[in-house]
Amino acid sequence: MHKYGILSAISSAVINGADGNDGMKNRKRICVITAQVEEDTQNHFMHGFLERAYEKNYDVCVFSMFLKYQDSSYREVGDSNIYNLINFDLFDAVVMCQDTLQTPGVVEKLEKRLQSEFPNGVVVVVDKENNLFPTIMMDHYTPIVKLVDHLIEVHGYKNIYFLNGLKEHIHSKQRLAGYMDSMKAHGLPVTDDMIYYGTYWYDSGDYMVDELVKDREHLPEAIVCANDCMAIGVCTAFDKHGIRVPEDIAVVGYDSIEDGRNSPVPITSADIPAEDCGKYCMEYIDAKLKGQSVPDFKTNVDLYIGGTCGCEGWEKETVRIRREKWATDLSATSFYSCFNNMPDDLVAQTKVESFFETVFEYVYQIRPFTGFHLCLNDYWRNPEIMTGEEALRYGYTDKMYRIIKCGPDEDTGSQISYDDVFDSEILLPELYMDRDYPTAYIFTPLYFQDRSFGYAVVNFGDEPRVYEEVYRSWIKTVSRDLESFARHVGLTAVLNRLEAEQIRDGLTGLYNYRGFMSRANEIVSGAKESDQDILMLAIDLKGMRQINNTYGRTEGDKMIGYVAQSINEIMTQSEIAMRMGNDEFVIATTVDSQDHTRGECIVAELKKKLADIGTDDSKDIELGIYYGCKKGKVSSSAELEQLINDAVNQKNQIKDKNANKGRNKAELTNKDIERDEMVAMVLDNNLFAYHFQPIVSAHTGAIYAYEALMRVVEPERMSPPEVLESAERLGRLYDIEKYTLFNVVEIVASNPEMFRGKKVFINSMPGHMLNPKDRQEFLRRVKTLQCAGVVIEFTEGDELSDEDLDELKTFLRGNGMEIAIDDYGSGYSNVNNLLRYMPEYVKIDRMLLSGIDSDPHRQHFVKDIIEFTKDNGIKALAEGVETTKEMKAVIQLGADLIQGYYTAHPNAEVVQLISPQVVNEIVQYNHIEENYENGQIFVMEYERSVSLLKLESSNYREIVVAPKAGGNNNVRIVGANGFQSNLSLRVKDGFTGTIVLQNASFSSDRDKPCIDCGENTDLHIILEGKNSCRAGGIRIPESSRVTFIGEGDMRIQVNSNRYYGIGNDTRSKHGIIRFKQDGAINIEANGINGVAIGSGYGGDIRIEKGRYDLYLNGENGVAIGSIHSPVRLNIVKGDMDISFEAANGVAIGSVEGHADISIRDTSITLRGSGNRYVAVGTLDGDGCTVDISKTHIDMNLKGNSCIAIGSDHGTADVCISEANSRLLVQGEACFAIGSRYDIGTLSSSNADLNISVKNAINVDISVPEQNIRLVNGRYMFMLNNESVERKVTERY
Repeated sequence: MHKYGILSAISSAVINGADGNDGMKNRKRICVITAQVEEDTQNHFMHGFLERAYEKNYDVCVFSMFLKYQDSSYREVGDSNIYNLINFDLFDAVVMCQDTLQTPGVVEKLEKRLQSEFPNGVVVVVDKENNLFPTIMMDHYTPIVKLVDHLIEVHGYKNIYFLNGLKEHIHSKQRLAGYMDSMKAHGLPVTDDMIYYGTYWYDSGDYMVDELVKDREHLPEAIVCANDCMAIGVCTAFDKHGIRVPEDIAVVGYDSIEDGRNSPVPITSADIPAEDCGKYCMEYIDAKLKGQSVPDFKTNVDLYIGGTCGCEGWEKETVRIRREKWATDLSATSFYSCFNNMPDDLVAQTKVESFFETVFEYVYQIRPFTGFHLCLNDYWRNPEIMTGEEALRYGYTDKMYRIIKCGPDEDTGSQISYDDVFDSEILLPELYMDRDYPTAYIFTPLYFQDRSFGYAVVNFGDEPRVYEEVYRSWIKTVSRDLESFARHVGLTAVLNRLEAEQIRDGLTGLYNYRGFMSRANEIVSGAKESDQDILMLAIDLKGMRQINNTYGRTEGDKMIGYVAQSINEIMTQSEIAMRMGNDEFVIATTVDSQDHTRGECIVAELKKKLADIGTDDSKDIELGIYYGCKKGKVSSSAELEQLINDAVNQKNQIKDKNANKGRNKAELTNKDIERDEMVAMVLDNNLFAYHFQPIVSAHTGAIYAYEALMRVVEPERMSPPEVLESAERLGRLYDIEKYTLFNVVEIVASNPEMFRGKKVFINSMPGHMLNPKDRQEFLRRVKTLQCAGVVIEFTEGDELSDEDLDELKTFLRGNGMEIAIDDYGSGYSNVNNLLRYMPEYVKIDRMLLSGIDSDPHRQHFVKDIIEFTKDNGIKALAEGVETTKEMKAVIQLGADLIQGYYTAHPNAEVVQLISPQVVNEIVQYNHIEENYENGQIFVMEYERSVSLLKLESSNYREIVVAPKAGGNNNVRIVGANGFQSNLSLRVKDGFTGTIVLQNASFSSDRDKPCIDCGENTDLHIILEGKNSCRAGGIRIPESSRVTFIGEGDMRIQVNSNRYYGIGNDTRSKHGIIRFKQDGAINIEANGINGVAIGSGYGGDIRIEKGRYDLYLNGENGVAIGSIHSPVRLNIVKGDMDISFEAANGVAIGSVEGHADISIRDTSITLRGSGNRYVAVGTLDGDGCTVDISKTHIDMNLKGNSCIAIGSDHGTADVCISEANSRLLVQGEACFAIGSRYDIGTLSSSNADLNISVKNAINVDISVPEQNIRLVNGRYMFMLNNESVERKVTERY
């Protein structure tokens, strides 16, 4: 679709405007593709291009990456994604500044798109040869011609030499041609010995001058240099030999840099004609679009006449460097001011609206402009997408949200909006609005790493200009803090979900028992004040078993979810509900004493909603309900629980009556009759056999008890349910009860050694307990047993009247027997039976444990059960455990006992020992000895694992790891992903061993460590999963040694006046710290004075591998190293991302001491923003030695006085070999490498070193130039947007 086809899709109000301006509708639009558009040469090019475009009534859209090339493949994707926004259908011509597009693969992709999407359009490439499209090269020829002409025609020089740049460079070839042609045009001969080659750097003139002064009597009259840097170098060399410029020899340069104009004698020179190139490029396009002949490229170059050519009058010129604006870069309103709190204010926001309001408040820092727009992808409200794999890497969403729109001032056209939506293919609605002047819109990316957030657009009205460097930095800050905000919001959402799951059922979202009781107690308080009753409605679903059997449990879960949704729709805001079991629900509300209808109304509405399910023709589903309703005055939690029990009991009685009616109506089959006959034979002859299954301790793996399980193998094998069903029809359940009790007791009595010290669980049916005579005989036999005791086990659904139950409990417990509830959670009453029976054991049903290791819903449900049992002194037994993963899960959730096929099968022979492998796993997963000093401190003295969830629920606040006498000290502390505990960890002095942290989180009071490693300890801390420390760090005293290993991560957040992340406080030394982990160390530190890794007075830090993400903010700080003492750091095979935003300090090294730093095989990304700081080295120490090899370093530093590598005092000796380093440094008194005292050395070999410095002191490398040794490799130095050339020695 051509651009006018797309325009038709935009609202006519936007396109036509109020007046239907013809100029607007007929104005053509040009696309410019470039990178780092604010860079000096590009800036001049764009100024010329836009000026001519506006003259010829063209609109322009500029699409620019922020950097010509990035240092990682992720950022290459993120930055270059802005080119995927381009809709070529909207444009009449395309300009591609190919020399700026240095990101691999970008040019090739654009060429393919242009060929397929813009096949007949006008395309021109700038300053680089292209095989597909015509090219316009920057003119370096004409300025050199004019300079040589000036020397010949004005001064009459004939013997003129030429100092060129790199021999094969295309720009060098152009400059040489200009020299040769001018000489030839004036009939002056040129021989090879008149031409020299350099590197475009100052020292290039040394060799030429050294050669020339060998014959001082025959010096040339003048020398033309290919740039000003080399001209300055030539003049410097001549001065050393006592040869005066221009009295003895004339010298001219080219590119007219500030250093040249400010020389003792200003260098006669000429500007690079980038602006002329921009103008010609626009004229070329205009001619092509109009079908006219293309004009010749003519450069109008004005010479800067200094004094080095011999011209007079330059002495009258007073050199001043004036600011264009009254405000300084460090003024309170500037982005670069030390008072700029924008990053802090953005990080502080917790709501999306306040985040963008804060961005909006700081827009003034990038003014002036005519318009500014912040446009985000349509998933901008979803932090999980923003920071996850679903975020776009290539392209933008179909709909864009313009969150911020700003006009030329705060009072004109500036607003925040969350519903300003437009199609991304139109780029920006303002492109189609009426204007009586042409303009340009500059599009830049909003991204983090390779993930796209959206884009920003800036417009300067009819002023032919592009943005400045501050704009790029400002946008990058917004992008980075948007990433931080999205991560924070996403994490908060996860934690909120986790918190909700602590009190809510995972499947339905209704309250669980814990949450229900907490919320119901609030309702009780309100009811007491208003003298109202509490109504409790218990509901059980009818038909769920059939749904699960027919359609599967997934469909059953859907039905339960539908019921929960229906209950939510029926309830008023003051009513609450819980899911009590699989298909059981309880609703609580307040009613007046005379109100007897609310419960029935809820039931009627629920029945109506459930009836609608049957309308689905695809499934024959029918759901009904049983319910019980109780009402009364409630004044305490105990009375509330009793009201719940009463409602549940009423419901269960109704359910049981209906079940019995169903059974009586059922017709028997022939198979049923045959089985009944066999069961009668078994009962008549007591043909029962019994297998015993071990019940083991979840703490030690030792056998705690056995359960006796009935078996029938003669005359035919029958399952226990089949036997019970037939016995019920035969009316002989009493016989089953009697035989089971007497037979098991006889087996135990006959094998005293096998059961000694173990308890025996025997299944019983409360409704068929023994008569008084049999009971007394049973009791007599029980008293002769030598086992540890008898536990009578009832099925959860068994019901007795309160009177019968009280009598049964009195008999059993009065004679030393205990009670267990079986099949807990299988679908009958839960809380009811527990509170009525108050058993010693609860057996959690196998159905809840199947796959529990991977099912969060089951985990939370079972956790609630176990927490309830612990609160009431009941042991939790996990029944039916079949895998090691299930066993691990129930141990970590706090089960006391385990029974299942994985630990041991039921067997006729009584198993005496559990598999050693299983025992070892139990010990490993969770072996807790309840040995504590007081109610809040849990002491670990043995080899075991501890669950933070269990300790937190038991109100512990500190874990103490103590050495085990004569034993191997291996400790495992287990948390849960996303769970944040309030416990701290302390290691007792002298401990030697291993501490495994698995998804462990710790917290501490302010100024106290989360983990205190103790004195004279030798620890290996193994990290597994995601671990964290909140409000405190990891203290490692001077006398201790700690090694971090493992594939997990550790995140530390500290926020105090004097802080440390890993190490010791600012007044102390730390011990030996070795980092050998594969995972990440993430430290976020905020405070007045502190260290992320290290201490105030240093110690031994050895970084041998791992990833490090360090963020410092505050007054004074050190990321890695020491504050007061000398430091020796050895960093090997690390991957570091450091954000240093402290006002003063050192990222890597020492503040006040000497720093010896070795960095090898490491990747370091370091962003700095502060007042006075050093990235690598020392701030106030007597100097530093820095050795960097086989390392990638990317630094972007801003501040008043900052140094990338070196020392602010003393000597700086820096050695860089086989490294790839990119240093961007900006600030009034900043420089990249060296010492503030200009003492030291820089030695670099086989390196790729790219340095760009912007400052007021005009220094990039602060060591004597003669002490700079560059051997082999690739080197690029930029100082205040001008190239600085230095000699590179080639050695092979």
